[in-house]
Amino acid sequence: KDKRVRQALSYSIDRKLVTDQLYGGFAAPASQLVAPFVLGYNPDLKPYPYDPNKAKGLLKEAGAEGFEFELIWSAGRFPRIAETVEYLVDAWGKVGVKVKPVARDLAGWREGLYGVATDKPRVDSIIVSHGNDLGDSGQTIGTYLICKGRTSHLCDDKVEKFFKDSSVAGYDERLKIIRQLWSHVYDEQPAIPLFHQAWLIGVTSRLKWEPRADTVVQFKEMSLTE
Repeated sequence: KDKRVRQALSYSIDRKLVTDQLYGGFAAPASQLVAPFVLGYNPDLKPYPYDPNKAKGLLKEAGAEGFEFELIWSAGRFPRIAETVEYLVDAWGKVGVKVKPVARDLAGWREGLYGVATDKPRVDSIIVSHGNDLGDSGQTIGTYLICKGRTSHLCDDKVEKFFKDSSVAGYDERLKIIRQLWSHVYDEQPAIPLFHQAWLIGVTSRLKWEPRADTVVQFKEMSLTE
């Protein structure tokens, strides 16, 4: 419940190392849950820098040195997830946090993801992949960050107000409000963004088609040359 602990976990992650070594550069360190193509993305926010000493200091300030938690994950959620989990356990261990990775089948993972009701036991943490096919921050915020979000472990008055205000604002004002929301979430770190993956699609040279930023594939947008 102390944001300094969440910030410490974020400072403990070398996102550049992960994207370069595990994904060969086909991923970019993330500063927020949405990618740059999504409406409301805040370009002023930069990924938390790798700073294990700062992480240790924040944990000490919060009285959370040596705390323990479980990290729920499921194979196949995204490429190289097992290696990513292994890295996170090691990185957090280096700043004195003890993490127990718990692999679940899809049903068990979904139970943890959607088990957000107040009368249900909640998982300590869970690793997910998130896409935004609408290209709008509202989809992500409404799912992960508002009190009634179907996978939200957060209930924050400022987020609620930002989200409510953005729903009745015009385009320019809405963009401004959503970017303010992302700035607030950046500081709170209720969900720790790791990286944005690049989608790799192999096609024949005969295909005339431009991939979409939202990763939706529509055959009506394709044609073949002779």
